[in-house]
Formats: sequence, C-alpha cells, structure tokens
Amino acid sequence: MGKIFTKSAEGKEDDIQKVVNYLVDDAIDFVDSEISGARQLSEQYYRGLSRLKHEKGRSGVVVTKVRDTIQGIIPSIARIFTQSDQICEFWSDDEEDEAMTKDQTKFCQNIYDHYGGYECLIGATVDSLKARVGFVKVSLLQEEIKTPTMTQRMLPADATLLAENADISVAGVEETGEELDGQPVANVSYSRIIKRSKWKLDVRPPESFFINSSATCLDDAEIFGFRQILRKYEAVEMGLDKDDIMELPASSDSGQLSTERQTRLGYAVTDSDTTANNPMADEILVCEAWIRMDIDDDGLAEFIYVITAGDNHKIMYMEEVRYHGVAPFYASIEPNNFFPKSMAEDLMQDQDAMTALLRSILDNAALVNSPRTVINENQVNIADAKNNEVGAMIRAKSMGQIEELSTPFVAGQTLPVLQYLEKVSESRSGLTKWSQGIDPDALQSTTKAASLASIQAGDARVEMIARNIGETGVKAMFMAILRTAIHELKQPQSIRVNEQYTEVDPSKWHDKISLNVNVGLGNGNIESKQMILQQISAMQQQLVMQFGLSNPISGYNQMRNNLKHQLYLAGIRNVNDYFPMVDPQTLQQLDQQMQQSKQDQNGQQAAMAQVQAWAQVEREKAQLKLQADMAKLAEQAKADMAKLMQELRIKMETEYLKDDRERDKAAMDYENEAFKNSLDTASRMRVQQEVEKNRGYGREAPQAPAQPQAASGAPVVPRIVGGNEV
Repeated sequence: MGKIFTKSAEGKEDDIQKVVNYLVDDAIDFVDSEISGARQLSEQYYRGLSRLKHEKGRSGVVVTKVRDTIQGIIPSIARIFTQSDQICEFWSDDEEDEAMTKDQTKFCQNIYDHYGGYECLIGATVDSLKARVGFVKVSLLQEEIKTPTMTQRMLPADATLLAENADISVAGVEETGEELDGQPVANVSYSRIIKRSKWKLDVRPPESFFINSSATCLDDAEIFGFRQILRKYEAVEMGLDKDDIMELPASSDSGQLSTERQTRLGYAVTDSDTTANNPMADEILVCEAWIRMDIDDDGLAEFIYVITAGDNHKIMYMEEVRYHGVAPFYASIEPNNFFPKSMAEDLMQDQDAMTALLRSILDNAALVNSPRTVINENQVNIADAKNNEVGAMIRAKSMGQIEELSTPFVAGQTLPVLQYLEKVSESRSGLTKWSQGIDPDALQSTTKAASLASIQAGDARVEMIARNIGETGVKAMFMAILRTAIHELKQPQSIRVNEQYTEVDPSKWHDKISLNVNVGLGNGNIESKQMILQQISAMQQQLVMQFGLSNPISGYNQMRNNLKHQLYLAGIRNVNDYFPMVDPQTLQQLDQQMQQSKQDQNGQQAAMAQVQAWAQVEREKAQLKLQADMAKLAEQAKADMAKLMQELRIKMETEYLKDDRERDKAAMDYENEAFKNSLDTASRMRVQQEVEKNRGYGREAPQAPAQPQAASGAPVVPRIVGGNEV
C-alpha cells in the first residue's frame, strides 16, 4: 500500500502512535457508551420487538409501527430522487468554469449510476431514519485484469522485450529447437494485464462509525472513521503488509460492535473456519480514520488518513490527504448535534402504546369467546373439565358445580383510543393512509379538497425528509466522488452518457464550485404537476417550431426532459423507448435540414406568391377589360336601342297615319252608306203612305222624321248603342 510515515513524522513515530491510540479509543468509547444503546433499541423496534413484557397465555402481538412508517417513507424518497437523470448538478459563479462543471456533472452521475448509487441512497436513508445517521463511503480501487493466455512463436530478443513490458505477464517459454536467421525460436506464453479503476460506493454499518464527542460535523471533527472485524487475508487484500498483519494477535469479536451488529442482522455471525489450521483466517480489528493533527510542529493541523490494525491500533498506513470519501445522511437536522434523534426513536412510544392497547383488545376478545370456569374439584371430574372438545361431556356428582366467569366485551370502547393513537403517530411521522395512494374521491366522509390538503400535509413532511437527505448525504456523496476523481485519476477518462461515449480529464478540475440537488419536490399533486408540464410542453413546441431543435432557449433536450418527467409521473421509467437521446451533432443536422426545408418552403411560397400576384394582376386586367367591354356593349346596346326605338316610333307613326287614313276612309264610306240608307228609308216611307192611303185607312201616313244632317250638309247616320239606335 505504500508509505507508513511521511518525512515530517520521522522520529516521532511513537508519539504519533500514542495520539492515534488515544483518539481512536476515546471516539470508540464515546460511540459505544452514548450512541450505541439508543441505536440498538431502535433496531429492535424496527425488527418488531418491544420492551413490553407479556404474560404466558396472553397476547404477545407487537404493532410494527416503526418499521411500517420507515418502509412507507422509502418509496416516496425513491420516487423523489429518481425523477431526474441528474440528481446533482455542479455549477460555478465563474463563466469560464461552465464547461468544466458540465463535465463534472456527467462524470459523477455516471459513477453514481454504474456503481450502486441508488442502493447507497436507499440504504443510507433507512439508516438515517432508524439509526440517526447513515454513512456512505466512496473509494477508488485499482484492479488488474488478465486476458486469456496466448502462445506465440518469437525470437529471444522479442521475448525479452515482451517480458520487460509492465503490461505483459509471461507465463512460460518453451524451446522449439527451430532456428530463424541463426537464432533459436521459442513458444512464449503470455497474457496482457489491463489496469482499470474500480469505484466502490458502499453503505457502511452505523455501528462501525466512530467520531469524537465534541464534533458537530465531519469538518470540525478531530477524528472520525470506520472500524470493522476482518480476517487477516482480507486485511492483506486491502494492501496492508502481510508480515505485519501476521505478527498481530487475533482480536476478540465480543464487544459492543459485535452486539449491535448481531441486533442489526437479527442473528449471530459464526465462523466456520478452523483458525488453528488457517492462521490467515484469524480476525483482527481494522480501523480507517481521518485525523486532524499537527505532525510537523508548524502550529497547523494536517489532515491525516490512517489505517490501524489490531486491538492496540497499530498504524499500518498513514498519509496526509486533502479530502475524505465519507458522506453522512441525515433525515432530521438538529443544530450542533452530530447524532440527531431518529424517527424510529420518535415512534417507539407510539409502538408501545398501540401494542399494549391491541394486546388488551385481543385478550378481551379471547376471554369473551373462551370464558374461564369455576368448578368444585370434589364434585367435578378435573380431566373432563380440561377437555376443550366441542360437545365433550363433563362428569359431575351433582348439578350446579360448574360456573362460567363472564367477561364483558369492552374492546369496542377501546377502538377509538387505538384510532386516536394512530392519528397521533401519523402526525408525528407525516405518513398517512391518504398519502399512500387512496383516491380522494373514495373518501366518503371527507371532501376532496380536505383530503387533498391532508395528503399535501403528509407529503410536506416526506419532502422535508427528502430535502434533508439531498442537502446532506447526496451532496456529500457527489462531492466525495468529485474529489476522489480529482486527486486519484491522473489520466483522461472515457464515460458513457446517453448511449454515447465522451472523454473527460478530472486532473484538470478543481472543487471550488457549488452543488445543487435536483429532486422532484413541490407542493402540487401528480395531476397538477402533469398539467403544468403539459402547458410548458406546448410552449416548448412553439419555440422549437420557431427557433429549431437545438436553440438555446428550449430545444429538443429540454422538451425531452419535460416529456420524461411526465412519463415518470405516470410510472414509466424507460424514456429512451419513446424519446431517445439525440447528440448535438444530429440535432444540428436536423436543424440544418429544417432550415433548408424552411428555405425551400419559403422559396415555394415566394414563387406561389409571385404566381398569385401575377394572377391577381391578370385577373384585375381581365376585370378592367371586361368592365370596358361591358361599358362598350352597354353604349352600343343603348345606341342600338335608341335606333330601334326611333325606327319603332317612325313605324308606329306610319301605322298610326295609315290607321287614320283607313279610319277616315271607313268613316266616309260609312257616311256614304248611311246617306244611301237614309234615302231608301224615305222612299219606303212614302211608298207605305201611299199604300195605306190606297187601302183606305183614313189615316195620314206618318211623316218620316227629319234626318239630321252633318255640318257638311250630309245626313247623319244613326248608330246602334246597347241595342238602341242613337
């Protein structure tokens, strides 16, 4: 593993060893005496145990309120922290660091995703809820991978060069007896050694952590670290010197560390190895500690990383460092207190009260269903009285020797008390039955608005826990990943992000930046969040249609994030099946195609506009020509009509004159005929007078009336009007 003491510590090894022994023992004693007992009791309640004792033959049921509440909170925590592909985002006030912070965000998120970050998040959250604080340790290991052995024929010089290569492991050389250019040829068996960096994110057991009593956080702690019982070969695998490890006596695993571990696991850990035949299987205590100590007498405390082994904490490795990989998770934050009270400790009294009440209810119901009996042992057969078979006979010497002790049923009166305790517990934890998925419309005794208010009140408590987890543990874990990469990785690293490979160089980064936690917190319920996201999606579509897919305001990636959140709220996690991630180059190509399409479309629209304008001009010309032709035709028609009317007037006047002449002629003819007729009438009258005279009537013949004469002297011809002569 390397150096043990630095040059500044030379000559002071014994003093440093004494200081380390004192600090480690003092921190372990503080944790074992002050913290371990409360943690162990919380673990017992989490596993369904209780301090309440029960009598034999009575109910021993235990209400698992602590476990049920913690297990009910965890799904909400998981949902909140999985609504974003980037849990944490690095940023800086300096604009020149923008590209660096983006690479840091991608790199740390990649490490979190590929090396069990989610398991660490959930495990540390559970520990923080039941054991006050959860711990995640970030470390970077270097591992060697050997490829399968290959055999190749080569000359001695080539074999020598191959063996000198640090990345090649030569397994064997076999002479073939053949020669090439006077040199012997051999079959060389070798394999390549691939060195890779392996990240390790693991949740450390709460009982393994130790810290000095005056510490309020890791930044002001004089010492903090982890202890664990390892077999000697496991200590050697860590990189510790084998000879030094073999000299150490085996450690006993019977202290508070073992007791609390057994309580946490629920069973005792037994060893099956025979240490007498396998000394490397002996167990020893190994401690990793970070200590602030002045080892070079300059008045300033250096930050020292120390590994000790054995009960006497012998220093096996020591190095001055500038960071640590420990991330503490807090579900509850108390100022100036490294170990705040856990939720399990808050709920233990509720679990005891509800357990005692439920036991009394069950005992009462059992006594009502199976009442006790009083018998006269001298008059009743004891064996028959103890027989609980249905319909079994009881032999007695006389009647009335058996009497049942009736127990009143009071369980119904105690059920409201149990419900009250449940409400008190819900208000204490913030986890209600409404906030676990019950439809507000199904609550018959409560309005939807009131039930939603209750749900949001419970969500607020859970969101507070999630915010505490994010601001403490998640931030510390991502910062530990970043600092480990900066100080341990000296070469560019290739990472896979969104199905693409990109290269980053952590050695050029710095940690003087800020960190934001992106968690799905908010006061609205799922439906309101979906509505808001849909409204944002509509605006994003307008921006994409106007400015393109890769515009800096809101492009495809922002639209995909919106749709991804909508799918997450609907319970769909595989976003890439619906909206795959598109690299910037492809987006630029699509934008260019869209721009070209728009230009083509604009050209077509311009050509169409020109055609339409030409058509409009031609249409207007045609309309003007038509109007002129119509006016001309109207003038021509007017002239023709006037000519026709003139001809008609002339013709009519001619006809009128003709009619007048004919009428005048007819009148003259009529007058002539009438005159002739008048003459004939006078002649007949005279003839008749003569006849009558000759007959001797003696009467004078009537004189013919005088014929009127016209002004011209001609007689007027009588006219017949209505059958009468006029």
